[in-house]
Amino acid sequence: LDLDNTTSGNVDINETDALDINQLDQDAAAGTVNVDAGGTITVVDAQSGVSGLAGQVELDADGAASSIVVNDEVTTTGGAINILADDDAVFSADGDVTSAGGNVTVSGDANAGGSGTDGALTMADGAVINAGSGTVDMDANEDVTLGGVTTTNAGATAVTVTSTSGGVVDGGDTDTDITANSGTVVIDAVTGVGSTNAIDTQIDTLDLDNTTSGNVDINETDGLDINELDQDAPTGTVNVDAGGTITVVDGLA
Repeated sequence: LDLDNTTSGNVDINETDALDINQLDQDAAAGTVNVDAGGTITVVDAQSGVSGLAGQVELDADGAASSIVVNDEVTTTGGAINILADDDAVFSADGDVTSAGGNVTVSGDANAGGSGTDGALTMADGAVINAGSGTVDMDANEDVTLGGVTTTNAGATAVTVTSTSGGVVDGGDTDTDITANSGTVVIDAVTGVGSTNAIDTQIDTLDLDNTTSGNVDINETDGLDINELDQDAPTGTVNVDAGGTITVVDGLA
């Protein structure tokens, strides 16, 4: 697909099976983008990516084996971005997502298959999701592998990372894994958080729950408030290193 809409109206594509996107440029100020496909959606490398302005951009790979592979930029100037794959959501080093203030939602296993092998969310080293002042919500059935995730949002769910059967994994050291200097980061995992290589953070507040196995290892750049850190893996360790003051906040779980 190579599509350019210049002035007004929405873009709505319903593809029967797989779809490669060379360019999808939505220049209508409030125009939305919605691409549904019955197969894998690939944003092709070294082309023009997917862009919008204030309207929402949504890519939805709707099929049990349907993934989304982002090999070039997906951007808005304030519109929300939803990347929803019933199987895997994969971002190459060039597959940055930038919303300039819109909330960003990324899902592997958007159909909630829940088998433990129904969808991973994988960011290559160098891939960045930047929501500006918006929130970032990342969900998968399998592992969530982080490149760089950043927001200036100051809310209680500035960044939410959830794996229903897997862990949260460090994808490399090019970027800080999670940057949310003013907000709270909520992590829910099953098999560890930074279990084999620490999750690097520069965040204000942490709320973390790991239920079954694996370790928890957080490497924070400066100070850190901990609202909750619940490690329920029977032999799992907890290691929190911080370059500033660590505060276990009073009156919280």
